[in-house]
Amino acid sequence: MPRDALAHADAFDTPQTRFDHDASADGGGGRARDLGLLLDAVEAINAAASTAAAVAALLHAALRGTGAGGACLMRPAADDLIVTECAGSRPLDKLIGGARHLLGGVCRVDDLAGAAWWAGRAGTPSGGAAPRSWLSAPLRLHGGETALLVSTSVTVGAFGMTSEAFLARAASLAGQAIANRTACERNTLLAAVIDGSSVSVVIADAQDPDRRLIYVNPAFERMTGYGRAEVLGRNCRFLAAEGGDAHERARLRDVVAAGGSGTFTLLNRKRSGELFYNDLTLYPIPDETGATRYLVATQVDGSQRHAVEAERDTARDRLAIALSSIPAGFLLLDEHDRIVFANEPFRRAYPTGGTDWQPGEPYREAMARHGRFTGLDPAAGEALAARRLAAMRTGAAPAEAVLCDGRVARISGGVTPDGGALAIVVDITREKQHERLLAERIAAVDAAQDAIAVLDEIGAFVYVNPAFRSLYAIADAVDVVGTSWRTLFAEENAEDLLARAAPALEARGVWRGEVVGRRADGRTVEQELAITRLDGDRLICIGRDITERRRAEMERAHLLTQLARAQRQEAIGVIAAGLAHDLNNVASVVTGSAGLIAEAVPPGSAERRHADRIAQAGRSMSDLISRLLNFGKRAPTRGTAELGAVVAEAMELVRTGLDKTIAVRARRTEEAVTVLADPTEVLQVILNLAFNARDAVDQPGGEIHLAVRQLPRGGHSGIDDCGVVVGTHFCDRPYGCVCVTDNGRGIDQRHFGDVFRPYYSTKGAGGTGLGLAVVAGIVRAVGGFVHLASSVGEGATFSVCLPVVDPDGTPSPRQPEPRAPLAPPNGASLAGRLVLVLDDDPVAGEVVAATLEAAGAEAAVCQNAVDALAALADDRDAWDLLVTDLAMPGRSGVEVAEAARRMRPGLPILLHTGRTDWPTAVERPEIFDDIVPKGADPGDVTAAAARLIERASPPPDRSDDPAKP
Repeated sequence: MPRDALAHADAFDTPQTRFDHDASADGGGGRARDLGLLLDAVEAINAAASTAAAVAALLHAALRGTGAGGACLMRPAADDLIVTECAGSRPLDKLIGGARHLLGGVCRVDDLAGAAWWAGRAGTPSGGAAPRSWLSAPLRLHGGETALLVSTSVTVGAFGMTSEAFLARAASLAGQAIANRTACERNTLLAAVIDGSSVSVVIADAQDPDRRLIYVNPAFERMTGYGRAEVLGRNCRFLAAEGGDAHERARLRDVVAAGGSGTFTLLNRKRSGELFYNDLTLYPIPDETGATRYLVATQVDGSQRHAVEAERDTARDRLAIALSSIPAGFLLLDEHDRIVFANEPFRRAYPTGGTDWQPGEPYREAMARHGRFTGLDPAAGEALAARRLAAMRTGAAPAEAVLCDGRVARISGGVTPDGGALAIVVDITREKQHERLLAERIAAVDAAQDAIAVLDEIGAFVYVNPAFRSLYAIADAVDVVGTSWRTLFAEENAEDLLARAAPALEARGVWRGEVVGRRADGRTVEQELAITRLDGDRLICIGRDITERRRAEMERAHLLTQLARAQRQEAIGVIAAGLAHDLNNVASVVTGSAGLIAEAVPPGSAERRHADRIAQAGRSMSDLISRLLNFGKRAPTRGTAELGAVVAEAMELVRTGLDKTIAVRARRTEEAVTVLADPTEVLQVILNLAFNARDAVDQPGGEIHLAVRQLPRGGHSGIDDCGVVVGTHFCDRPYGCVCVTDNGRGIDQRHFGDVFRPYYSTKGAGGTGLGLAVVAGIVRAVGGFVHLASSVGEGATFSVCLPVVDPDGTPSPRQPEPRAPLAPPNGASLAGRLVLVLDDDPVAGEVVAATLEAAGAEAAVCQNAVDALAALADDRDAWDLLVTDLAMPGRSGVEVAEAARRMRPGLPILLHTGRTDWPTAVERPEIFDDIVPKGADPGDVTAAAARLIERASPPPDRSDDPAKP
């Protein structure tokens, strides 16, 4: 730091710190004394035997010249100053942070207590008195090194300007002297090293055009056989044993001409004429201007090395040929991680897209280029190269990797004795495929539900899978491996198995049958056993527990018996219902006609008694019809059914009756769907629909899907009312649905209602026409409905929706019970009333019309729904009552009633049906105002008609009707 800068720095801005170079104040005598001391110091330094002695002389001179109590030499260490030599008292060990404050110039401090740079930074030796005065000057040593010459005193103000000038001058003169001493010592040491070196050293004058030699050491003389006097003043090319146009010679000339350095291998000749290889290293020595002053060359006889390398190259070539013929990839690196050799399989494993893996190329560059060729970004390619190189250098355990062409390889590596590294890449693709296949087979055997065991030639177990251990209650495989198969059978069962299986195994190599084994816990187990003989007389045994299957078969047989009984009862019920309908039509004609005859003859007459007997016979016929219907019906049972469980049970039964080409799948909700119905009836419904679907997909590739879902209140979920063909869908009620879907022929929408009618079938002689009729009867009985979605050629979906049990445990309301007939009004009359009668049986319709006309009404009879609705449409307000049958071709009584309600909402409608099961057969009983069964007393019809008409409207005034007589 310049003196002016130090004088103005805050750290030295104190009264105790003074810098002054004016030494004239001391007078001429002081200067003479100081000059003598300086001369003595310089003479002592020059006479010192070593640099250390010279430094000691300087420090003693500083003590005498400044009158200090202690003097030291401090050398910088980073930002601190460290005391390295000392004379007199040791003022401190180091000065923390002092380098930046004191190395810039001479510094004198009269009282260190006021110096900010001193406080807290000085390291004072223990036991010594702290200095109070400070005087220092920088000291320039050899090689540009700067030190600090310091004088200290325990007295405040101990140094004056004379001391300051003396120390500055002493530091200047002594620094140069010590530097020269150090340089001389180093040169002497260097000369001794070069002369004693076993390496040949020669020095040539670079400014001489011929570059003649000016120095050779004894090692050169020993290596070449030439003495120093013979070679000094000559160019060293006289040693050359090859022409000047040789590559290495030409390269050496170019480097010398450029003033550069380099390493060369030259073929030289000794004084004796012996050839030798000279490994020469050349480097220039510049002068103070930077120009090359000398050329220094070190030389080593490389003949032995060259011979070894030649032998190595020959061996390497042989090794390369051998390694090129092996299938494994092989890579060899030198100690600098450069490529020495890479065979063709290795190149194929790590292609780079061009000339690759050349000797001398750095491994990292080649592997990074391979990474880029395979699509890696540069950073990822460098990381790949680093990982692979680290694995080789650390001798990591063999690792598996997938090559860029998809092959699997095992990569191993290590370090060679000469410091190189190698990598071996073995293609294990086929091995991994075999391992994976074997692992999959073992996993499949271990995961198999069948019990699998392998026996050796003498019948002892060598392997059992977990299912085998579970079947025989064996805790661990070691408990059975090595034991005979007979240990798992009773003696009589073992002999029976041997007698049955041995002949078949001897003749065909396979046997299958049912056996009874003995578990480890003593219980028996029935199983189906298959035994196969392998090469070497080993046996594979595959067993399957059939205990549950036997029980399931018994339960299924019992269930099928119950189901067949239920189906017979339902079929009888359907037949009886149809028969009852027709017989009731006859009975209604008989009783109606008898009633009309009785009204037409006097009471007490023989004709009246005959008519009464006929009427009584008709009523007896109706009773017999009801008893017949009740005989064919199975009494309904109350209960609940979980649809998912019933569908699962139905799946087992359906699969047994299907062709193998038809696929059956089921899907159910995670939550249970519980409906208010008998489980057997629900099972019967699902089976009927499934077998109906089977008949619709009677071709290969057919599919049947069963699904369970919940239909919440108000939510249609794809169920639209226009597709409801059985029952009524009440949107305010929740339903559980079973959907049966097939990809069969489909159904024309015109026949949606027909498929549920008894005896309707499209299967010809192969169908009874009762299956879907039974479904309709069961669904109506529990208050559900059936939705049908289908079109021709696109399959069909039957959705059976049954009322569910509410979350609080109470069942959803069923359909309302049919109402009781209205009591006949007293003195009722149908005079002046116009009634429309609809019945597909003309005789039954005529009897009803005659009965009503006998009470004063005018009645018109229609045999089909189209004519009846047309009559209503002609004059909607003219009719006082509509009497309709229920089961009719084309449109049912419910459909007619719905259409009539739309045309005239207030029209009274009376249902007159021969169906004795009308409480469940009527899909919407609320659409009718009253119901009178056929076969009832004619007066019931008249009374019901009169009550409905009177309740709907007062008698009309037909006095001006021209049609009335």
